[in-house]
This record gives sequence, structure tokens and C-alpha cells, in this order.
Amino acid sequence: MFDRFFRWLRGVIDRMLDSKTAKRMGITVAISDGMQQAIHRWIDMYRGKAPWLTPNPQHLGLPALIASEMATMVMLEAEVNVTGSPRADWLAEQFRPLTDHLRLAVEYACAEGGLVFKPYVDGKDIAVDLVHADDFYPTAFNSRREITGAVFVERKRVGETRYMRLEAHQITDQGYRITNRAFKGTGEDSFTQEVPLTDVDEWADLQPEVNIQNVDHPLFGYLRIPLGNTIDPKSPVGVSVYEKASGVIEEADKQYQRLLWEYEGGELAIDAVEDAFETDQKTKQVRLPVGRERLFRPNKLDPKDASDEGLFHTFSPALRDASYIQGLNKLLQRVEDLCGISRGTLSDPNEDARTAQEIKQTRQRTYSTVTSIQRATQKAVEALLTAMDTLATLYKLCPAGKYEAAFVWDDSIVVDAETERQRDMNEVRDGLMNKWEYRVKWRGESEEQAKAALAEAEDPTDDELLDFEPKA
Repeated sequence: MFDRFFRWLRGVIDRMLDSKTAKRMGITVAISDGMQQAIHRWIDMYRGKAPWLTPNPQHLGLPALIASEMATMVMLEAEVNVTGSPRADWLAEQFRPLTDHLRLAVEYACAEGGLVFKPYVDGKDIAVDLVHADDFYPTAFNSRREITGAVFVERKRVGETRYMRLEAHQITDQGYRITNRAFKGTGEDSFTQEVPLTDVDEWADLQPEVNIQNVDHPLFGYLRIPLGNTIDPKSPVGVSVYEKASGVIEEADKQYQRLLWEYEGGELAIDAVEDAFETDQKTKQVRLPVGRERLFRPNKLDPKDASDEGLFHTFSPALRDASYIQGLNKLLQRVEDLCGISRGTLSDPNEDARTAQEIKQTRQRTYSTVTSIQRATQKAVEALLTAMDTLATLYKLCPAGKYEAAFVWDDSIVVDAETERQRDMNEVRDGLMNKWEYRVKWRGESEEQAKAALAEAEDPTDDELLDFEPKA
């Protein structure tokens, strides 16, 4: 069903972009079938509907947890400040509603591989749509792998009729072109008839085509998760933070199901002959003690054939849960390593016996992953602000003026300890940090102890004084 819909959509998009410029540039949907299928798989995993859960829906919810944890590390105490002019103040006011949802937007991007910030004029203001990866189809990108053209999908339902609007953004020799087309159908993925935009009230004021002069940049910002793409290395779209671990996540869910079955199958029970219980005169069914229905399991054995153990047999097998839990924990640790998050986030932190070097490597992986997503988020927000500034000028929403965007990223989680220690060493030598402050921070001394140690030292070198290296 999905493959048929995607082929139809690809054909429609190609026709929407059918112009001399499009033909000359070879514009088409710049995403492969494999990548589109992967995006839908990531979304299903995030929603707890992974394909391997069809026979048994019990799962750990790892994809949603991983995306949420990564977004929390990326956005912890993050700030975006827009300053410089009355235009900057106006942009900051328009951007403020998004700040409350920015962490959630990053979570969706981490799960789906990417997300689009698409601004639009709403009266005298500018609002921002969050376009998910399955409603966004790139059509062009530059040599820096930055997406410069795209088609956005919006769906509406009116009664039993479903509508879909395709909004294509394209940079041409004449400027920036936005094209809108609407379709209707009866199924989720069946839109066979093109209809006027006026058929849907929310789309009635949209123009089928708009050409904007002197605009050479996209009027949207794309947050691309900057991880290696093993599905389609040439694709301009991002990859889910849990793609590399998808196979292990499947095994972890199955191991979790085995653990639950071990508990369920090993429940205490008493096997007893039916004659040991009362019988309901109306239904002729055995009447079990109220509140003990799960405990007793009646059977049709003849009391005369009962063994010497009597009419009741206790079923209480030894549970093998320890082995299942240990195996599950190993899988969770592997998921953590593949997703670039710290050990103990998903697994049992008390079961992590590693060397100092291994701990250091794990922290460095987390540091690298988080900082790269922070840079990608900053780039997407900068593109969004540029688009908002352009719309403000085009629609004369605010007097023109320059602005500057400053980003603050909290590094208390992601900074590698050794990197921070080296930075503090340099600041001491440059006179930006007191020597006693360094000892307090890195040796656990009080201020008095640190100052006393410095006063008692007899002409030590800087390295000896700060405990960078042992004295001879």
C-alpha cells in the first residue's frame, strides 16, 4: 500500500515541478524508496508499532526513550537570543512560542532522522509548522548537501472524504516558486482526483502558484540528524538516532517478552479435580473461590485415579528470571553503545564493570553525538530565522533591520572530563582561573585547604603545584 502511494506521489511531484528549469536541472524527488521506507519504520518504532511487535505487542518502548534522552541532553538549558534592532525584537517575539516546543521538536527529529521548521504568515504574525519526516519530500540539494527544494504534505479529513495538499518549494532562475495542489480520496493513501484548493476552507485563501523575486534561499529550516547513513549514503536526509541499534532493539523486545512469559508461565497454581469445587446449577460450570480464580486450575481427573499426593497438586516451578534479566541487560548495554548514550541510561548501572579507558570512550561518544546534534539544531534555527526575516520583509510585517542570533548550549552533560580539565589548566596558566580554584574543583579540597597547600609549597613548578604531575 505504501509503495503504491509513494510511486503515485513521486509522479505528482514530478508533474508539479515540470518546467523548463526543472527539466534542465533534472529536479525530482531526492529520496530513495529505501530511505522513505526506513523513515516510516523509524516512526512506527517510535510509536510502539514496530513490525516485530505484530504477534506480541509487549515492548520496552526503547526508541521513544532513546529519542527523548538524546533530546534532553541536546536541549538542556539551551537558549536562543535574537538581538540587534526593533526587527530583531519582533523576530524574538515571533520565535518565542517555538522555544516551548523546541525540545520536543528535537526529539521528533532524533526519532525520524529529521524535521522541518516551516514558517508561514498568520495575520500580522509569523507562526511555525513542525513538519515531520513522513510529510516532507526533498527535491533539490546543493553541493554542501543542504536541502534547497522540497514538497510538503498536509492532510485534512472532512466527513468521510480525505484531502491532501502538496506544497512545493523550488528555487528557479526567476526567484522562489511556491506551488499548491490539492487532491481528494477515500482511503488513507488513495488520492486519485485533483480538486480546487477552495474545496477545503483552510486552503481557500492559498494561491495555486506564487513567484517571489530576489529570494535565493529556502523559506524553511531543516534539522538533519548528522549520523552516518548505511541505508543510502548519498541521501540528503538524516538518520534516526536508533537506526544502528534497530536489530538489537528488536532482540531486546523479544527478550523482554520471554521474561514476561517466564513470570506468567511460572505463576503459582494449584491443579485440582473438579469434584473439589462447587458446581453452578445454571451454567454447570465449576465455581472457583472468589478472588482465587487464577490460583486454581480444575481438571477432569477421576478422584479414584488420583495419585498418592491427593486431589490437589501445587505448581510452583523455579523461575529462571535471573538469566533472562542478565541477557536483557547485555542487550540494553549494546543499544546504549550503538546509540551513543551513556551506560546506565537504559541498562542497570550497577552491572557495568568496565575499565577507566572504556568509560572515557563511552563519554566521548556521547559528547560527540550530542554536540553534533546541537550544531545541526543551531543551523536549522538559523535557517528558520532567515526565512522568518524574509517573510517579514515581503509582507511588511515589521520595519527592516539587522539581527543577530546567539545560542547558548549547556555542556554539563556532554563535556568530556579530560577536555574540561585541560581547558581549566590553560585558564590557570593564562590567568583566567585562580590556582586554588583549580585545586578545589579537581582535587576536592576546600578553599582553605587549597590556599594553605599553595602557601606551604616551596617553589614548585606550575604542574607540581596544581597536581598535574607528581613531585620528584
